[in-house]
This record gives sequence, structure tokens and C-alpha cells, in this order.
Amino acid sequence: ELIKLSKRYKLGIVTSAKEEGINQFLSSNGISDLFSFVYGYETDKIKTNKFNMILKEYSLKPEECLFITDTLGDLKEANKVSIKTIAIDFGFHEKERLQKGNPLNIISNIKELVQVIEESGKK
Repeated sequence: ELIKLSKRYKLGIVTSAKEEGINQFLSSNGISDLFSFVYGYETDKIKTNKFNMILKEYSLKPEECLFITDTLGDLKEANKVSIKTIAIDFGFHEKERLQKGNPLNIISNIKELVQVIEESGKK
């Protein structure tokens, strides 16, 4: 699914984790080349700042971006800068909690992701 998405979209990772660990994971799984950037703890501690950096660096408007997350806090951060979101309920927070962040959609299976992303582009 990631390969399919990377051919159509610019993919990046915005995380609170350390970039070194994320980059090692991507490299060891042979998927580093699918991602244009990894903005982690070292880039900035605040996700809204990282989102604004992405918008500026890639000359994007918030409505051209989509953030996929498993936490309510991340949904709220993306909402602050008007970036659309998709939540996954098989991660940190459950569906009921994620609904409070008003994502475009909540998915329960990674296979749903491509379809939901395609549909979100039509909204």
C-alpha cells in the first residue's frame, strides 16, 4: 500500500519520536525511499511548527495535505493548521476518543487506507 501511495503522493513522517530511530526502521525495512522527509523530535517538539515547516518548504496549502494519525492530540494539532486528517483506531487511541478530533474518516484496517485517501481527495 505504501508503494502505491508513494507513486501518487509525496509522503512524509511527522512524529514526536527521534528521527534516528525512524530512519533506521525505514532503512532496515527497505522503505526509506518512499518518504520525502522525517520530521521528528529533533526538528521541533511542536507538531504545528512541523506542519507549518512542511507547508512552507513544499509550497503547499493546508487543504493539499492529509495527516494520518492514531492519537487525538495529533488530530487537534493538525486541525490548528487546517490540515485534513484520517485517524486509525488500531494504534494508540480507540475510535470513540479519535472521533473527538473530527477526522475525515477513521479506519480500522490498513488496507482501507488507499481507498479512504482517494475519497478524501474528492472532498
